[in-house]
Amino acid sequence: DYFRLRKPLERRLYELARKHCGHKPDFKMTVKLLCEKCGSQGTLREFRRMLKEIVEDDLLPDYTMVPDWTNDVVVIHNRKKALPGAPVPA
Repeated sequence: DYFRLRKPLERRLYELARKHCGHKPDFKMTVKLLCEKCGSQGTLREFRRMLKEIVEDDLLPDYTMVPDWTNDVVVIHNRKKALPGAPVPA
């Protein structure tokens, strides 16, 4: 499924999700730090725009991203390791 990801940013986000989330149910990171870890050369505003598109498409294998734009944070949920009874964003 990784090789079906077309955008370089999607691939990098998936790699970061695997590294930081691993076998945990989720992890949280600020958009600014996520931008830095992705190695984005654009502005933070442009990164947010691209991130919104990826969140809407929801194509990352095994992970889903839930942004909190008011706090400028993104939570990445592991679809396979969700806690029993906890709602997993679609």
